[in-house]
Amino acid sequence: MFAPLEITITHTILAERVADLLVGAFEGGSDYWMERVVLARPDEAEATERVWEEREELGGSNAFYSAIFTRSGGVRIYTDDGHAYSLTRGALVRGLATLAKDYAHHFQDFVEGSDDATTSDVFLQVCLFDEVRYS
Repeated sequence: MFAPLEITITHTILAERVADLLVGAFEGGSDYWMERVVLARPDEAEATERVWEEREELGGSNAFYSAIFTRSGGVRIYTDDGHAYSLTRGALVRGLATLAKDYAHHFQDFVEGSDDATTSDVFLQVCLFDEVRYS
C-alpha cells in the first residue's frame, strides 16, 4: 500500500462570497439554533445590542458585514441556549480552513457557487465552534 500524499493548495476567496455565506446563515440557514446577532465594536464602551430583525436601525445588514470584515470589529452571536460566540475576521479565516479540511463537500459547493442554506449553516458553525454542533 502507498502512503497518502498530503498537499496544501492556496485558494483566493473574495469577501463578497464569504458575505454570501453569512447572508445565507443569518437569513435562514442557521435560524433554528441562532437566537440573535449583536453588533460589537471594541471602540464602543458597551456593545450596541439589537436583534437581527432590528438591523435596519444599525444601517442595514451592511453594518453587520462591515463589523465582521474589519480587523477591529465583529458580532456576537447568541445561541438558543444563551451562549455567546464572537464572529470576527479571524473566525472567518479559521472557518474557511476548517470547511475546506473537514467539510470538503461543502467547501467544494461554495467554491463552485452551488452553496445553499445548509452550506451557509455549516460555515457559520465551524467559524464559531470549529465543528458542526447543530443539524
